[in-house]
This record gives sequence, C-alpha cells and structure tokens, in this order.
Amino acid sequence: MKKITITLACMAILSSCEFKANSAANQIKEQTMEEKAVLPFPLTVAFSEEYLRANFYKCNYTEAGDRFAYWVFLPNFIKPTVLKPTAVEKLKVINAGFYESADKEPRIEVWAAYETLKEPISTSEWLLNKIKITDGKVVKQNSINAPNGEQNIDVLTSQNVGDGETVITRWIAMKRDNDYLVVKATCTEDDYVKHADTIFYIVSHWNFTNQKSSS
Repeated sequence: MKKITITLACMAILSSCEFKANSAANQIKEQTMEEKAVLPFPLTVAFSEEYLRANFYKCNYTEAGDRFAYWVFLPNFIKPTVLKPTAVEKLKVINAGFYESADKEPRIEVWAAYETLKEPISTSEWLLNKIKITDGKVVKQNSINAPNGEQNIDVLTSQNVGDGETVITRWIAMKRDNDYLVVKATCTEDDYVKHADTIFYIVSHWNFTNQKSSS
C-alpha cells in the first residue's frame, strides 16, 4: 500500500465511542452499493473494555495547530511515521497524520487529512467527492450521527492499487465550521475480514480536540 505523509503526537488513554449509528428503534440504515458479501461491515464495537485498555492507546495530533488538533484511538502495533503536514494536490487536502503497523503483520494503515472550504457543503458530500477522486468503489455505507449533531456517512470502499492487489478502506469524516477532517483505515482485501472490527473501532473513535459545535 502507498504511504502518505503526515503529523501528530501520542498519549495513551481510553474513552467512549464518538460515532453512533443513526437508527430509528435501533434500525440501522445500511446501503449496499456493490455486492461484496464476503466483506464484513461491523456497526458495533466487538471488544471488551479490558481488551481495549490492553491493546489500544490514544494519539493526540497537534502538529497543525489547535484548529486541526484531533485525537484517535489506535492499536498498540500502529505507530506514527511522518510528522509534517503536507499538501496532497490531487485530493486538495493536507495530510494530518499517517500511521502504520510497526511490524509487517498485521498490516493496517491509518490516515487523517483536512481541508477548509470557502463555501461549506455537507460532510457526506465532501467525503464522497474525495472518494471519487481516489477511484475507490463504494462497497457499503451507513448513516451515522456525528458528535457535532450532523448526519454523516460511514463508508467502506474497495480499490485496485496495481499488481493485482486490492485494498479495503473504511472512512468517516467530520465538519466544524468550514473545516473538514477525515480519518480512514486501510488494509489488503485478503486481510480485511480478520481486521474488520479493529478498523471499525479506529474510524469510529476520533474527534476534534476542541469540540465546539459546527455552524
């Protein structure tokens, strides 16, 4: 999988889930965009508190200043690799954290990026626009309520990256005022089934450090 440049600082702590499935009488809306029955799409945390405390830590990102500071829970085997915000011209975003497995296995990459728009759009529209640019195919998506009260989407994509390799990525984005921030976690299609719960936990447990309401 291709590496992407980033920035951050780490600190270990645990907290409650930040993203919750949007449901009416616990009925979760899940939209299947393409038939990929073999790809699980967990919507609830599968791990006990004891497991989370022993196997996850909290990373606090501050390298881009207070405006784009955020935290994210990561498995102990995933570490930050590059610590400098860098523009990604194709996506028109700024890298804000790239993390990867310290050892060869299990192989998971986590990436965060941000963008500021002059004219705000919905977070869901913003995220789908970015996914379209990557040529990723939307496999599944779910409607969620973000901590800022906005209705967002949680998206699973599949992408051919060459040499016969396909990667599976799960994305969740948030908006605060005109600032957009996305966190995604990726692994190979062959490894995705066994890491699906870990990937879900990563993308559903992060937030802006300063949690003021979105305008």
